[in-house]
Amino acid sequence: ALAKMNAAQLCEQLAAPLRRSRQLAKQRLMDLPKAEVIAATQKWVDDLKPDDPHVEHKLFEAIGVFESHEVVNRPLLERLLAAKDYRARAYATRVVGRWHDRLKNPLALLRRSATDEHPRVRLEAIVATSDVHEPESMAIAALAADGATDRFIIFAFKQSVHALANEWKPALLEGTLKFAKPAHLLNVVREGGGNEVASVVRQQLASPELTAARKQVLAEILAHIGNTADAELALKLDAANPAVLRALVNAATERNLPAPANAAELLNVPLKKTETRAETVRLIGAWKLNVRAETIRAFTSDQTQPYTVRVAAAEALGPLSSPQAVETLAALVTLNTAADLRAAALGSLATHDAPRAAQLVAGLAGKVKPDELGP
Repeated sequence: ALAKMNAAQLCEQLAAPLRRSRQLAKQRLMDLPKAEVIAATQKWVDDLKPDDPHVEHKLFEAIGVFESHEVVNRPLLERLLAAKDYRARAYATRVVGRWHDRLKNPLALLRRSATDEHPRVRLEAIVATSDVHEPESMAIAALAADGATDRFIIFAFKQSVHALANEWKPALLEGTLKFAKPAHLLNVVREGGGNEVASVVRQQLASPELTAARKQVLAEILAHIGNTADAELALKLDAANPAVLRALVNAATERNLPAPANAAELLNVPLKKTETRAETVRLIGAWKLNVRAETIRAFTSDQTQPYTVRVAAAEALGPLSSPQAVETLAALVTLNTAADLRAAALGSLATHDAPRAAQLVAGLAGKVKPDELGP
């Protein structure tokens, strides 16, 4: 007899075993006066025992009552966001999207859900970010789409890219939008018109009124998403910028971006600078610029070079062709070589001479930790 029950009695029905009973109770609670219902529901929530095996489901039912009366309950929301049951976390994430305009810093809550271990929670995070029309929402959606995926996540991510286009595109071009990984940026522009964004960047770079700082931002974006001609332009604009060099390394390894015809020449200056040498070495390896192979090989065994440069050089020797590469790399696979450098040298040696690498591994077995042997 739900029609005869008061708000407190109806709240007790939120724990009923039958779904229909719970639904009818919530419908009746929605029709009663807001003040009476909210007070009764909050008391019911406060009286729930933490060790109740069904407490999370009861909290889920309770938040629906608050939603029906448009009353934000952040403590209840945060309890559900931290629930053990992924379904409770997923639904709470959806509620963040609904309440975002009345929550303080809703994107912080969505960022937490974006890294959840369960794909259903991350799916709801992507959908919820589409409701929050801020540039950062796109970065959070890209973060959520970075884990294990399925057709639902793929579809939701595509929709969020287009739904938030008016926010993320201007912010990206202004240099105020940052992604956790370069791959996230690539995923966004791949769905939202990488060629279109690159075209706008090229147009802006043609302006004679651009400041040096602005050119750096645009050169980095172009290095991330552009074609081979764009890579050449980015290097001409700011070859000494480590961010541009790292972006081109990612483009070469993740998108198989070919090197410009004059890449070796363009990279000559940053190769001479200590602060950009490691990034330049990695790009030379990624682009397989054999004309610089001997220089890279010399860096590998040169103890006067910074350690990061030597490790980068050892890694870059893998795809490069150098007559003395095998002997240089083999000389570093010893107990006297630091672990990172030894691992990099061993990995590259395996691409040139797998039997030699296997022989050296056998000699080191039992003397070093397995994770220090190399890839």
